[in-house]
Amino acid sequence: MQPFAEVASTVRDNQRTAYTEAGGRKIGRSKDDAEWLWVDTYSSIKTAQINAVFGCQIKRPGEDPEFRLYVDGVRVHSYNADGPTDALEEWRAITTIA
Repeated sequence: MQPFAEVASTVRDNQRTAYTEAGGRKIGRSKDDAEWLWVDTYSSIKTAQINAVFGCQIKRPGEDPEFRLYVDGVRVHSYNADGPTDALEEWRAITTIA
């Protein structure tokens, strides 16, 4: 996730968190909660032109990560463990819109 955070950090007037390890489906939930995630981390970009989030979720230890790209609240892509390279290219393209 570090490359995504670095890209988000370059966006001028970014109104969202460039990177966090504490996504909403992890914090405040018991580990027994069906909605709890072992890893719920994301990088985000929000300007007047776009609101984008690239997230990584792992449900339980040992499971493969799921990566998702949302633009303006709509999931536009999902990636498996092999997908972050393509996703990083899309993330960089988003900065040209922002």
